[in-house]
Amino acid sequence: MPEISLTTASGDEITVSTITVRMYRKYCELMEKADRMNDKSDVVFINSQIIREISGNRVSSRDIENMDAEEVFTAAKTIHYIMQEIVTPKFLELMSEKDKQEVEAQEKSAFDEYDEAEGYDDDDPPQNVWSICKENMDRVTKLSIRAFNNSLAQCMDSDIMSLLDYVKFELETTNEK
Repeated sequence: MPEISLTTASGDEITVSTITVRMYRKYCELMEKADRMNDKSDVVFINSQIIREISGNRVSSRDIENMDAEEVFTAAKTIHYIMQEIVTPKFLELMSEKDKQEVEAQEKSAFDEYDEAEGYDDDDPPQNVWSICKENMDRVTKLSIRAFNNSLAQCMDSDIMSLLDYVKFELETTNEK
């Protein structure tokens, strides 16, 4: 996993090399809020909050305000890349091949657009993707607590990639003796 490096205005170097369950869940919460925001200043605020959370609150809001803008945006972009392109796809590995085929097999009807335009759409409104990610993380957390006898603190502080690998292994070997 790529490291996230950040140099504060005072010259302190902060490096994050693992993403914990707590960090990922907080990231999902903040991204869920960001999806509801329209103002650019709100997005900048959310990105600064994400940086603070991922750094373990070792960087204050004031530090972020005093940092070079390029440094802040590079850190935020790196965090978004890791969360969205590395961690989130890891959840897909937990799906069985049958489930993956069912998701791929869902096709739209030729009448879907007409039905939607005429108000005949019976489907539930789409959920926020970050809300779904947060719920999935909660499920993995519960599984970790119940099946692996982890405490909530152990689970929240564990490396998310290792935990997801472990859950995948357990799911694949459930029926083996």
